[in-house]
Amino acid sequence: MKTKVKIYDFDKTLAKGDSIFYLLKFGINKGLYSRSSVLGHLIKAGFKFLKHRSMMDFKNECFKLITIFDERQLNDFVDEHLEERGFKNIIKDINDDDNAVTILCSASPERYIKLISDRLGFDYYLGTRDDGEKLIGFNNAKEEKLRRINELCDKENIMIDYESSIAFTDSYKNDKWMASPCKTKYIVNSKKSYDGYINIEGKNDL
Repeated sequence: MKTKVKIYDFDKTLAKGDSIFYLLKFGINKGLYSRSSVLGHLIKAGFKFLKHRSMMDFKNECFKLITIFDERQLNDFVDEHLEERGFKNIIKDINDDDNAVTILCSASPERYIKLISDRLGFDYYLGTRDDGEKLIGFNNAKEEKLRRINELCDKENIMIDYESSIAFTDSYKNDKWMASPCKTKYIVNSKKSYDGYINIEGKNDL
C-alpha cells in the first residue's frame, strides 16, 4: 500500500539561517568556548575545505566544537532556536495529517537533528551521521538525501505515494533530489520561482 510522505529540509526551511552557526554562537554566549577558539576552528575548517574540497572536512572541524555540548545544553539550544527563529506557519502543519509519514532530512549533524525531530514530532530523521566524536559516512546533501530516503523506505517498508506526497525546501539547487519523490513541492522564502514548485513564505509569528 502506498503512503503519503511529507519530507522537510531544516535550515532555512523550518527555521531561519544555518543552525550550526547559531549553535556555535550559543556556545560562546554560554561560555563553552571563546570567540577566538571558534574563529580558529573556522579558519582551519576553511583551509581544509580549500585543500581537499570536502564539505565533510569542513563540517568535522566545526563538529569538534559541538561535541563540547552535553544533552541538556543541546536541548536548550533547540528550544531557543525553534522559538526565536522557527517558521511557525510551516511548523504547525507538520503533523496536520495523521495518515502521513513525516521525515526530517537535513545536512546538519544527527547529534542535534534528532532532538529537533523529537521536538517537532517527526516520524523519522535523517542527518549527517556521527559517532559522537566525529562525522562519519557522507554529507547528507543533494543526491545523498535521496539515497538515504530510499534506504529508510526500504528498511521501514514505506512505498511513497508520489501523487499525495509533499516536500519542503529552501533550495531547488540542493534539494531537487530530496523533493523528487513528491508531486507537491514547496520552496521557502525563495526570490526565484521554479517549475513544479510552489513559493511559500516562512514566518516566525503566526
